[in-house]
Amino acid sequence: MAAARGLPRCPPGDLITPARRAQWERGRADRGGGTVGAVALDRAGRLAAATSTGGTAGKRAGRVGDSPLIGCGTYADARGAASATGDGEAIIRVVLAARAVDALEPGTDPAATAAAALARMQALTGGTGGLILLDAAGRAGAAHTTPFMAVVRSGGGA
Repeated sequence: MAAARGLPRCPPGDLITPARRAQWERGRADRGGGTVGAVALDRAGRLAAATSTGGTAGKRAGRVGDSPLIGCGTYADARGAASATGDGEAIIRVVLAARAVDALEPGTDPAATAAAALARMQALTGGTGGLILLDAAGRAGAAHTTPFMAVVRSGGGA
C-alpha cells in the first residue's frame, strides 16, 4: 500500500535498533525461559495440571501457543493429568494433553502412554515435544522426543 502511494521503502536493517538487537541476542542465548509444567494428585484423589511457558522467540504477533489451550498443552480430568512442552503448533493440532489422558486405561503405564502420544504427534505432524502424565492411581510417567526437557519428580508433600 505504501509503495502504491509512492512512499519510498527503507532497508529492513534500518528498522533494527541497537537496543532491540541486544535484547534479541540475549533472548537467543538464554535457554532458561522455557515451559514449566506440573501434574498433581491431592489427598482427596483430585487431579490437576498446570503449564506455563516462556513463549516462542520471534513468534508472530497475536500467536497463541498450546499452554493456554485446555486439552493441548495442559489437561486434567478424573482419569489423569498431563502437561506438554515442545512444538506448540503440533501439540495444538493433535490436542496432545487430552489425547494422552484419554489413552490412560486402568493398569496402563503412564510413561508408555506419554511416549505413544508423542510418537503419534510426531508421525502426524513431524513435531517434537515432551509430556508428563499422571494417572488416577498416582503413577507418573514422562516421555520426550526433544532434548530440551528436564523432569523433576516430587511427591508426598503436606
